[in-house]
Parts: sequence; structure tokens; C-alpha cells
Amino acid sequence: MSFQLDGRNAVVFGVANKRSIAWSIAQGLHAAGMKLAITYQNERLEQEAKDLILSLPGAEGYMCDVSKDEDIDRLFATLKERHGNLHALVHSVAYAPADELKGDFLNTTREGFRVAMDVSVYSLVAVARAGRLAGVPVKVYVSNVTVPAKLAGIRSRGAELVVVDGPPLEAELAARRKAAADGLVYISPYNDLDVIAGQGTWEWSF
Repeated sequence: MSFQLDGRNAVVFGVANKRSIAWSIAQGLHAAGMKLAITYQNERLEQEAKDLILSLPGAEGYMCDVSKDEDIDRLFATLKERHGNLHALVHSVAYAPADELKGDFLNTTREGFRVAMDVSVYSLVAVARAGRLAGVPVKVYVSNVTVPAKLAGIRSRGAELVVVDGPPLEAELAARRKAAADGLVYISPYNDLDVIAGQGTWEWSF
């Protein structure tokens, strides 16, 4: 990364293996000087994740299943006690049951779709809310063309919402300017040059 973040703390959700987008992000943040807490989902992923985390001096590893509110709450309570303030939160989590990834998309089951949305999408709301309750500021930049129900949902769960006039690109640019001006971390969900492998590797993480 082209900027330094020495002395700042971040939590990165979603390391599964060395091909995970979350792992590329964690490497970049560590190189910029951040103190990291890195999460992995369960015992099955623990060994590989821990080996990776140990390769980043000073980084800490935590098991956290983002489909369980009690896991999220316990993690943020621990991080608040150990580090006080968090300066960045990275949500890089995607999951779908393996059987749902086979065959025709139209054969996706209702339960499989629910699980995928709960883990991959709703978990962003869950960790943002927990971060706010733990004193971690969360600001979400969105375009004014975003569906009103989604805007209302974000607001109702405690995140600070910034609605930018124009297409999604304008919201991204506004977020980047704010991050640069205030010394914050901005990581695009799809277009960050520091994420070496790129978003196209998400399927490998399964």
C-alpha cells in the first residue's frame, strides 16, 4: 500500500486460505503498519488460517462464525478489551453450501439461498452493528439509486449512511476522498489494486 497506518487497529473477517481476498487485504494492511485481528470461520479452517496469520508478526487470529450473533458479540468484546479503538473493519466473507454450487442456478433451493445470503450479505450488517456497539465507527457510502428498503435497513441497524447523488461510482469516489482526507482506510469491494488476486478468486475460497 502507498500509505502508512502505523499504530492503527483493524479487524479482517473472512480468511479461509491463501487465495482468500481477505488474506490479500490483510497482507496489504499489515504492510502499511496496521495491527490486525484476523478471523476464520471454524475449526476446519483453523490450521491453515493460523499458519497464514502467524506469518504476519503481531497479527492475532480469532475463530468467528458470522452466522452466529454470539460469536460476533464475543469477538468485539474481546477486541475492545485488548485494543480499545478499532480504526477499520473489513468484511470479506462469502459462502454458499457446496451442493448449491453444482448444476443449474434455477435449481437453487430456498434454504441454500437463505444460507448464502445470511453468511455473505446479512453478516455485513451484523458485524457493522456489533462494531458500532463496541465503539467502532462504521460509515457506509451508497448511491442515491440504491433501493430505499436497503437504505432504511442500513440506517435502522446503526451504521452512519452517506447517500451520494449519482451512480455507484460517485459514491465510491466520495468515500475514497473522505478516507484520504481523514487518514482512514478505504477498500473497494471490487476494484482495489492492492487486492492482488482480485475478486475473481472468491469461488476458490469455497
